[in-house]
Amino acid sequence: MRYHPFSVSAIALALTACSSNSLPEDIVGRAGTCAVVAASAAREAMKDPEASLPVDQQSQIIHYALIAGATDPKFSSDIANAVIRQMQMVQDTMGEGDWKKLVEPCKQAFPEAELTHAAALTEDPAKAKLICYSLGGFMSRALAAHEESYNEEVNQYNGMTDTIMPDLQPADAPKLEEGKRPKIDTGPSIAEAAKIGPPSKILATCVERFPPKEVKLPDQPNPS
Repeated sequence: MRYHPFSVSAIALALTACSSNSLPEDIVGRAGTCAVVAASAAREAMKDPEASLPVDQQSQIIHYALIAGATDPKFSSDIANAVIRQMQMVQDTMGEGDWKKLVEPCKQAFPEAELTHAAALTEDPAKAKLICYSLGGFMSRALAAHEESYNEEVNQYNGMTDTIMPDLQPADAPKLEEGKRPKIDTGPSIAEAAKIGPPSKILATCVERFPPKEVKLPDQPNPS
């Protein structure tokens, strides 16, 4: 995927990040650089270079954009998208193996993005449902962009959000048409989730706590 040309100052920022042991000072630069570091580490650990990354590692990469977007309590998709663009730029300018010297700085800058970080979901049912619904919808869309690599996870997240959705509707709200979703401002809940821990870990808890409902197949006629 390619993006439009960036300014000279932005390219200089990326080159500075890649040629030293320090990270950029701005959140977009830090998050974009550390996302590339995480992706590089995950890719190096893969036996098959052509295989898709495990969902935890893919989730971790996305998490950096979520953390940056969460600097706005309402969640800024503009900042999150800027991180994605920064990732491409850093990847294009980073020398082979340069990411290794940034592993520790990234751990210190973003401890909540480490896969060993605990991700405890609040016990408050209403709050937990809103976080799970918001994050599940976001991650299912993000993972679906990788074609069929994460179909199982996407199906689980969609099933989980379908389970929760009726509880998010006010009692006096009109019944939703089939296939429609309630109009909910999910930004604040996504911002809150980004600070809890890795999205895949949060959603594993969500799926366990609010399991997808089984689809009841229509009765089949008995063969004559």
